[in-house]
Amino acid sequence: MLHNLNIRTRLLGTAALAAAGFLALAGFTVYSGRHNTAALAAVYESSAHELLQLQRIDSNLREVRFRAAGVLLDLMPVQGSLNHLRETRTALDASWSDLRAAAPSADPELLALRQEMEGGWSSVQGLLERIEAAYTAKDNRRLNDLLETDWAQTHKAFIKPLQKSIPLEETQARNTYESAARQNERLSGICAGLALAFLAGVVAVMVMVSRQVVGSLGHATAAARQIAAGNLTSEITAGRSGAPVLSASFLP
Repeated sequence: MLHNLNIRTRLLGTAALAAAGFLALAGFTVYSGRHNTAALAAVYESSAHELLQLQRIDSNLREVRFRAAGVLLDLMPVQGSLNHLRETRTALDASWSDLRAAAPSADPELLALRQEMEGGWSSVQGLLERIEAAYTAKDNRRLNDLLETDWAQTHKAFIKPLQKSIPLEETQARNTYESAARQNERLSGICAGLALAFLAGVVAVMVMVSRQVVGSLGHATAAARQIAAGNLTSEITAGRSGAPVLSASFLP
């Protein structure tokens, strides 16, 4: 079928094939880029962001306990610890609000731990309020009682499930990332395969066109040599592919 097309048509076909390949690769690249962006967003929003908030809450609560113990041992100033506690309460509220706004986890164990934390959050707020009141009154005995008794209750109600959640969130974040990385590798492989396929198609068409051009030039050269030698008994006609063909004499 291709042999029945003239050179101009084949060249236009080659250009059209190259343009189609370019557009297909461009479209697939855009799709791959959007998929990668969505995968990164999933890693951050569904796993890494929640993990970060859990770690912040855990770190802030540890710091509150450390400072309260420092006040009891006269290693930390009361006013500085009070200021820190107030700032920490604001930060804890913000982190907890972010966690509550996140989509529910598909992992049943994480979901159960989050529900347990939900029930224990009021214990955290009450404990921090009482610590702040003890700081304000400079009541070290009350502060000591809070660390020995109330903190243990809050640890069981909220801190313990929070600390159990952290390694589970780390595993979920890693699994989400690895899944996105594998999908990205597949898309990259498909993109490379498409590029090679279109390149092979363009090269194949160019080879066929070049062979036709070379064949046409060969026919034209032969005809020119016949005429140059004074042989006017041959005529030149165009074949279907555009190549000159020597045929019978046109002289009487």
